[in-house]
Amino acid sequence: MDGPKIPCVHRIADGVFRGAYIGVVWGFYFAQEHLQECPAVANRALRRPVAVARVGRFVGSHVAGFSMFLGGYNALQCTLERVFGADSGVTPLASGATLGALASCILPTRPTGSGIALGAAATAATCFVVSRVLLPPPSRTWHPANVRLPEFQEFEFETEALAASEIYRQ
Repeated sequence: MDGPKIPCVHRIADGVFRGAYIGVVWGFYFAQEHLQECPAVANRALRRPVAVARVGRFVGSHVAGFSMFLGGYNALQCTLERVFGADSGVTPLASGATLGALASCILPTRPTGSGIALGAAATAATCFVVSRVLLPPPSRTWHPANVRLPEFQEFEFETEALAASEIYRQ
């Protein structure tokens, strides 16, 4: 079967960089809420450095988490495309289910069998819908990569202009 057209290393790097971006945005968006949940520091001189360290650790953990998730998803998807093919619907389902189950196992709450199964199913469904609706494979005829623009026809401007003027005069 056909494998991916973009090398797996590039796809993994793309997932890691996208995950880092999402992690930064996510981390800074929820940083204020995180700081409110942390206990206050009694020493005034240490408040700002402690707050900066807490926010840095909070954002860094989200950057690492999203980077590992999206990089791992791309690595698994790239590997499965070699087995099932790039157009197979099994690829995003299996990749999403595997990463969803792993993510459900490392959440701060105690993982249960039903929670892991629900996380795997929800992630698999989300990955399938995103891959089929938002990111269709290039082999589909309506994909933008397969659209052929009409070729530009060169013409002699003077000859065409003269012919147009002759038609206009008649």
